[in-house]
Amino acid sequence: MSTAIARTDEPSGLLRSSLLGLAVLGSASGLVELATLRHWNSTEQLVPWIVLIVVAALAVAVWSNASPALLRLARLVAIGAVASSMFGMFEHIKENYDTAPLDRHYGPLWDSMSGLSKVWHAATGSVGPSPLLAPGLLAQAGLCLALATVAHPAFRQGDTLDPAMLLGAPSGCE
Repeated sequence: MSTAIARTDEPSGLLRSSLLGLAVLGSASGLVELATLRHWNSTEQLVPWIVLIVVAALAVAVWSNASPALLRLARLVAIGAVASSMFGMFEHIKENYDTAPLDRHYGPLWDSMSGLSKVWHAATGSVGPSPLLAPGLLAQAGLCLALATVAHPAFRQGDTLDPAMLLGAPSGCE
């Protein structure tokens, strides 16, 4: 049995629709950002494209015609989006860290700075070209998608975000 969530007359339906809308909007804006940055020069740079497209497609699918299997898939993709986001943040910090010696202001000081100070400047964008918040958009879109599946009417009464449900096991299995 499939359940569309077009019923926005209830607060939970309105919230679910809003979260799915945010997932689509976040994904779309992320894709525009990737295009303006020409973020396609390596296989690694294609990962966020794929993640954002899949998150947006699943958000639309969940909004239009949700089923328990589709909701489980959405949750798994959301986990993948968060993992991809964390990897992207690491890569951006590493890129900033690696290019910091070339920085006009911090370059001459770089060798004398503590390790923690170097990581802090790389993570905050004081040095390097890579923005840390850009990969965070993957996590935001994925989390909106995952939260829209919580207590979804397509699941039978009592099923929630039980980790066993991600793999299709009945709730309460260990």
